[in-house]
Amino acid sequence: MSKFDLPIDRLTTTDETGARVYVYPADASGAWRRRRDWFYAVALGAYFGLPWVRVGGRPPFLFDIPHRRFEILGTTFWAHDGPLFIFVAAGFAIALFAVTSVLGRVWCGWSCPQTLFVDGLFRRLERLAEGDAATRRRRDQGPWTVEKILRRAAKWALFSAAALAVALTFLAYFIGTDDLAGVVRSWPGDNTGSFAAFLISMGVVLFDFGWFREQFCTIACPYGRFQSVLMDDRSMIVGYDAARGEPRAGAQAGREGDCVNCYRCVQVCPTGIDIRRGVQMECIACTSCIDACDEVMTRLQRPKGLIRYTSLAELAGRPWSHWNWRTAAYALALGIYMSALGWRLHARRDLFFEVVRAVGAPYLQGVAADGRGVVVNHYDLDLSDQSNEDLRVDIGGAPGGDSRITYSAPASPLILKPGTTVRTDLFATFPRDALRGGRLAGAVRLDSRRLGSGRGDSQQEVLELVGPF
Repeated sequence: MSKFDLPIDRLTTTDETGARVYVYPADASGAWRRRRDWFYAVALGAYFGLPWVRVGGRPPFLFDIPHRRFEILGTTFWAHDGPLFIFVAAGFAIALFAVTSVLGRVWCGWSCPQTLFVDGLFRRLERLAEGDAATRRRRDQGPWTVEKILRRAAKWALFSAAALAVALTFLAYFIGTDDLAGVVRSWPGDNTGSFAAFLISMGVVLFDFGWFREQFCTIACPYGRFQSVLMDDRSMIVGYDAARGEPRAGAQAGREGDCVNCYRCVQVCPTGIDIRRGVQMECIACTSCIDACDEVMTRLQRPKGLIRYTSLAELAGRPWSHWNWRTAAYALALGIYMSALGWRLHARRDLFFEVVRAVGAPYLQGVAADGRGVVVNHYDLDLSDQSNEDLRVDIGGAPGGDSRITYSAPASPLILKPGTTVRTDLFATFPRDALRGGRLAGAVRLDSRRLGSGRGDSQQEVLELVGPF
């Protein structure tokens, strides 16, 4: 047996005692590698750059948990907007299910933070400090020397610097770059909460991306374990064409397939599997084996695609299509959720208010300047600014309402700060002779306008006014 032949009865990253077998994935070059490099550059650039970008003077993403404020693409959400995140989370889950059903584990191989940071950043630093996979394996299996110690120290210094950058950027998404700059310049004891969050984040990043790596995908991540529920024989996979490749070179003299049994696909796999054994939980669909096999086929002047993006139906020679009842169900569910989210966002207003009758006497009586009797109803008015700007709120009667009723507040117009809730008094005054059976229908109108952008909105509330019978 070749040393690259893998056991069937256990994970490829463990030995017969259950101890870890460290993976040294070799470098693969090719079309898919170039595509992934471009994708990594864009994704990592977005991660590190977005906290510094401003949309209308605010970051595109800010999750300020202590102040219960969340900035998402120019829209500010507050704690009472929590139900909206149910739509977002459900939509993301359905989208992930739909993508998995059609494209397989494209999330794992391209977009998962584990893949982005390990393959796109940390392994590059490792190659810079310790050399290629074969050199690293040989040095790790050899005795400790001065060169080995220096290179290992250089690697972990680079890892620490990368973990520092990742953790600081992660913290910036929660406290903003301005506060982050203040935390960095200040003594740790002055910002114990932020400093503790930073240390924990940096430690997790350094442990996971620097050491744990593929074990997260094969041991800890639940996604690979329920992919079989989401995928069928029409889902895209990175697959080996056994009909073309088998029997492998040396298996049957005079009758050999295109696979030359070079084990290059095993050597480049970041989770250490043999793709020729079919669909496996540990496969993250990273496409490294496609590039490695295509490189060998090109050198042997044989057609590429022995390992390729395909489906089990195609490999079996059956007609297939991405569109089926499962895809349609996912598309319908996603459309419903996105429509509900769009409707909810459209219905969301800058000003939230509530009118309740004040504690005490339901009404007061008085005399107007012209000697007519008047009745005053007293209410408590709760106002909340749900926007990201100061709001000016004017109080008046609703159009078409009873013109004999006047509405007033101790301070009008009211100025609200973003995210604040203010309670004030609201008085509805009307002539006593307007009452019919001790009742009168009224409607108060609140006009809100953003002081920065000038965007305005109007709302009204129907009130049942009472007086002496």
